[in-house]
Amino acid sequence: MNQLPHSPEAERAVLGGLLLTPKKLYETAELIQPSDFYFDHNASVFRLILSMASADKPIELVSVIEEISTQGSPEDYGGYTYLASLSDNIPSTENILHYAGIIKEKAKRRQLITAAKGIIDEATHGTQPAEELLSLAEKKVFDVRGDTARLAGVQSLLDAAKKRRIAWKSIVAGDRSECVPTGFEDFDNHYGGWPRGYVSFIGGRPAQGKTLVAVSMMMRAAELGVPQGIISIEMPTGKLVDRMASALTGLSVARIHERDEKTEQAFADAATTLEAYDLYVDDEASSLTAVESSIRRMARQYGCQVIWIDYYQLIRPRARKEENQSVGLDDIGNTLREIAKQEGIAIVSLLQFNQQVDENRVGKRKGIPAPRMSRGSEGVYLHAALYFGIYRQFHYHPPEKPSGGEYDQTRLSQMYQPLELICLKSRERAPRDIGMWVQLETQRLFGSQDEGFNVPDWGDVVKSRAYGRA
Repeated sequence: MNQLPHSPEAERAVLGGLLLTPKKLYETAELIQPSDFYFDHNASVFRLILSMASADKPIELVSVIEEISTQGSPEDYGGYTYLASLSDNIPSTENILHYAGIIKEKAKRRQLITAAKGIIDEATHGTQPAEELLSLAEKKVFDVRGDTARLAGVQSLLDAAKKRRIAWKSIVAGDRSECVPTGFEDFDNHYGGWPRGYVSFIGGRPAQGKTLVAVSMMMRAAELGVPQGIISIEMPTGKLVDRMASALTGLSVARIHERDEKTEQAFADAATTLEAYDLYVDDEASSLTAVESSIRRMARQYGCQVIWIDYYQLIRPRARKEENQSVGLDDIGNTLREIAKQEGIAIVSLLQFNQQVDENRVGKRKGIPAPRMSRGSEGVYLHAALYFGIYRQFHYHPPEKPSGGEYDQTRLSQMYQPLELICLKSRERAPRDIGMWVQLETQRLFGSQDEGFNVPDWGDVVKSRAYGRA
């Protein structure tokens, strides 16, 4: 019988190298984990080293042997003779990460063999439709590529605490963050950005600016070098590019087709800028199966840290005729939450609010979003890490000109007007509304703290906590 892929030499080289150069442990732990080792005794040694490091104990042969003597049978770790020989014939401790890569490679091959056997078994004996089987097969392969199988397994709190302690050190050192920045200072200063491993939502009534906010945040983060993706079910890719180019040029989308040399050059320059952004778009996925596949591909192949969905209620749930729309949407929410957790990314989904919002009042303000006003499902509130509702005051309460009378819509779209992200839920931070400024004609969105942006003076017309004018 053929043995599964493994490399005893690489496993010995990593363990022996760590005993000689413990400072390499944190980088090594980012690449491999105990379950990646083929031999149980090697996995036990690596797990012990992680445990000692998290307890700030020295990592060297004498200390390891002493630790083993207090914990159990030396044979579980290969025996004292084997441990003493680990550091022998190590070519170079500088190659620890190379050998760790070999261990990971062999582990992935073993996982792929297991996944392939499972796919064959399901295809031979399973009863699910072919489309679901294809989704299952793709997920199994993706799980091998992203090594998410470990997330589904049971682990002791002891192991979890050890890993978490290492993660804390990395966070304190500034090597990692648990939130992905948006580039909008007011938002990031309070919330830190979009939380990794969770689903967040931005809801609004039609024509409130949901896609505008998504596109603006994508572009702002792209300027910081943060890869982003969007699954655009409602809008074709070309229209998204038009909106981005409009925001960059400060020219209306309607002017793209003008035969004017300066305008043409401005949009050409915008296209050049967009080509340099690490942004990815999928405007074909619409079923839950396709959306899941697209998210995983964006995360794993392209390194997207935030993936947007436009929008939630347009995702087609798995076909179950006996279920109502609410049950289908809740299944979508559960699936997105699982993907975000497995991939370690932030998913931000736009969603439509129902007509109740239009009549909802808080004080004298009409059209204020409330937590359970999403169209078709109240489960959004339960799934969300962050949940915002968009409120554009001038949509419901048009301002008057200083000379009297209301602005016409064209003129108003050319002016910077308030757009609020009203916080409906925040899992880890105190809820806080975020005030922004939008120019609808050019699809531009600014924060009050943006360098070079002059906050418009609407006087007493704009009264909101989001702008410090309650």
